[in-house]
Amino acid sequence: MLLSDISRKEIIDGSHAEKLGMPGRIELDIDENSGRIKELIIPSTPFRKKGGEWKFHWQDILKIGEDVIIINAGKYQSNRPGV
Repeated sequence: MLLSDISRKEIIDGSHAEKLGMPGRIELDIDENSGRIKELIIPSTPFRKKGGEWKFHWQDILKIGEDVIIINAGKYQSNRPGV
């Protein structure tokens, strides 16, 4: 799967059954020593109502499906601007 494929998937918060939206752009934070993905980063955009940059630890990504990414975003709720 390509990173561009992931950026076109809708993100769902599995802990609250809430749609977070389609990121349009995704960045990855990769550990230089191990090569493992540490975080999925969704940069802020002027079009996203909730604004701010979102960062989700890789272990909190529950499933990457054909059309959606399901994450456990419950512990991030208070860190997201506008939520």
